[in-house]
Amino acid sequence: MAEAAADAAAALSKLQTALSKLAPKLAPNSAPVAFQSAGEALDRLYVDEKASSKLESLRKGPRSKAPCEQCAGSMGRDPCWSMAWEVDVAKRRMKPCSCRLVCGQCAAVTDLPGLIKRLSFGQDTVSYGSEVLRHFLAINGHDAADAHLLQDAVSVAHAMLVIHKELRLSMTRGPPLQSLLGDSSGAGKRPRTEAAAEQEDTKAPAATSAKKRKGGKKA
Repeated sequence: MAEAAADAAAALSKLQTALSKLAPKLAPNSAPVAFQSAGEALDRLYVDEKASSKLESLRKGPRSKAPCEQCAGSMGRDPCWSMAWEVDVAKRRMKPCSCRLVCGQCAAVTDLPGLIKRLSFGQDTVSYGSEVLRHFLAINGHDAADAHLLQDAVSVAHAMLVIHKELRLSMTRGPPLQSLLGDSSGAGKRPRTEAAAEQEDTKAPAATSAKKRKGGKKA
């Protein structure tokens, strides 16, 4: 079993490297529950924390009018939650590591099962496919001549999805729910921003030096 896990880890590492080259900024999500409802997944992990209602409240709040948290473009009319997962092959488990509010086009690219289904069988394949393709190419810095890279990325991500399913990963809690959602409006102390942390770290040595100087004068 350990050898099988090692082989799976090696294969996933190679595939992830390939996917990162094909889609360095926006790629199909290979997690086996990537586009299960974010609220449903988080409700199972964060019991009694009302994850679904918090997601809906945040989705309808100021963040819905801010730029897309994935591509920094317009959020559009129907923002969606996109979850990223951290996979531990050795322990055969996965945990959420980020939950972003994204535009519909970013959501379409990251939704691997939906992307495959709609591009293959959808009645709006031409218009849908061209719209998603343009977004994929633009965000990843490719041009029209690189159109084949979307299909390549889908193939690699699907290969990763197959391995993830074979591992039968169990879901575990990630960071605290409020931190995972990037919500600073909840009850309790708000998390420090990097800027605030830097200011505090700068002030601390200065205050210590001032006390030392004051103490030296008294002596």
